[in-house]
Amino acid sequence: METPAPRRVTRGKKPFDACRVPLGRPLVDVLQSLDASALGIVLVEDGNGALVGTMTDGDVRRALLNGASLEAPLDAFIHRAFASVRPSTSRAEVLDLMQS
Repeated sequence: METPAPRRVTRGKKPFDACRVPLGRPLVDVLQSLDASALGIVLVEDGNGALVGTMTDGDVRRALLNGASLEAPLDAFIHRAFASVRPSTSRAEVLDLMQS
C-alpha cells in the first residue's frame, strides 16, 4: 500500500494559512492560494481577518468565462452566504450541518 504524498505547503505555512486571501486581491491570488493549500477552497477575509466569504476554482473559472481578467478584484465573485462553526463544535454537529 502506497503512502499518500504530503500536502504541499508554501513558505512554511500550514495549508489553512495558505487558503486565506484578503478582500480586494486579484483573482490570480485566489488561484495561487488554491494551488498552495490544495484544500479546494479559499477563505476570503476582511481587513480585520474576519471571514466574509469563500471561493473555489469553479468560481474563478466562471468569472473568467464571463469576461473577468486574472487581475480583477475577487470581491464581486465571492460567496457571502456560507455556513461556519466554532472550533468547539462537535463532529456530530458539523456533520448534521453539512447534511442539512
